[in-house]
Amino acid sequence: MNQRNRLLSYLVEHKTINSFEGLSKLGIWRVPNRISELKKLGHNITSEIITFKNRFGESTQIAQYTLEESQ
Repeated sequence: MNQRNRLLSYLVEHKTINSFEGLSKLGIWRVPNRISELKKLGHNITSEIITFKNRFGESTQIAQYTLEESQ
């Protein structure tokens, strides 16, 4: 299974993912690139900026991606 398929499977099951989760849970370093590829293939994925605490306890902002329901 390639990274794009692994990411899509995760989104189908969990609905959302961010870059930190992509790296820690799926081993995908460049989640935004894989999201872009999935969008080009027709998947309806939206993004929003969320506040996230890094390992030092500092607040930072990252994108969270959501797989939207098909209509």
